[in-house]
Amino acid sequence: MKYLLVAVLLVGGYAIFDYYNEEKLEQKKLEAATIIPFKKDQISEVTFVKEDKMLKLGKDKDSWKILSPVVDEANPEDVEGFLEEILNEKNIQILSEYRAKDLAVFGLDKPFGSIQLKTNSGESKAWQVGTKKNFQGEWYVKEEGSKSVFTASNMWQNIVDKKVIEFRDKRWFRNSLAGVESIQIKNSANKEVFTLKKDGP
Repeated sequence: MKYLLVAVLLVGGYAIFDYYNEEKLEQKKLEAATIIPFKKDQISEVTFVKEDKMLKLGKDKDSWKILSPVVDEANPEDVEGFLEEILNEKNIQILSEYRAKDLAVFGLDKPFGSIQLKTNSGESKAWQVGTKKNFQGEWYVKEEGSKSVFTASNMWQNIVDKKVIEFRDKRWFRNSLAGVESIQIKNSANKEVFTLKKDGP
């Protein structure tokens, strides 16, 4: 009976060890497949380049701003949402170094566009998206400075093809409403239609 109990404990212990070992291996696989190694709160600058056009976002303390091609306030929810989206992206397949030699095959000799991320510590990484995709509709992507080419989801062309309007603060009045005493509405002929006035504190 004692030997049976020991055997049961050993088998049970091995099963638990095997389960946690598999979990660790799976976690390592997920980490290895992660395209962008940064955390959201580390990122302080995002630059999109497509042909000769550039869109640049920068973080000033807790607020995001558009730095180029215009200087304006950015909607932090749009920027943060975008960062969350791309930080969850995984590579689907890493191509062999032999296959990755000819960048023209993947449309990476003249990329469709690129995205560059810069951290608070000054670390910077960029990813180029090719003009071609595979039969599964996945885009070819390459980290600048790396010899590796990998495939990624079909959203990567949209990732690098961002417009100012997608991040711009679209509120018509950006200051605090607490100090507003009146609002005057005028028509196209600049004639007053009506006025709203604050009554009391």
